[in-house]
Amino acid sequence: MRQPSLTRRELINKTATILSLAAIAPASWAHRSHNTLTQVSVNAHSGTWEFTHVIHYFDSELALYQLSEGKETDLLKKKSQARIALEIENKIQWFKPSGEALKLITIGTEVAGDNFLVYQEISAPQNRGLYVVISHLFHNIFNDQSNTFSLQIANKLNVIELNELNARAEFVL
Repeated sequence: MRQPSLTRRELINKTATILSLAAIAPASWAHRSHNTLTQVSVNAHSGTWEFTHVIHYFDSELALYQLSEGKETDLLKKKSQARIALEIENKIQWFKPSGEALKLITIGTEVAGDNFLVYQEISAPQNRGLYVVISHLFHNIFNDQSNTFSLQIANKLNVIELNELNARAEFVL
């Protein structure tokens, strides 16, 4: 059975719909920014601070490629995951009020959906005062890289946004 042809009005309506969708769609195709999220929380049961670094999978692969000078691209390999974890250890620094560096221990990594996660922990510091975080993570790889830190410590939430121009922040405990 033959389908009826479109009337001129139907054709204009369908064309207008397609054009209006095309005008809206580029916003969804826009380049997303390069951002990492580090969540820090207290585990009262174990007496530790737990750090979860969340990096978009594609950004992790690009960073891995750059860091390995084009030799590594497979983020599913443990060696590659360790390379990104090492970059986090080297590029994000935490300091006690005394100025002494906090030594975080990497306890694992995983790929979760569109993200690559790195887990770290440290015995919960007992000192009160002004703590410092400095982040240069991926600033040498992505021009627009920013690093967001969500600190759920001492029953309050601090959110810190760091980037290449503002790589240092202080928070009080």
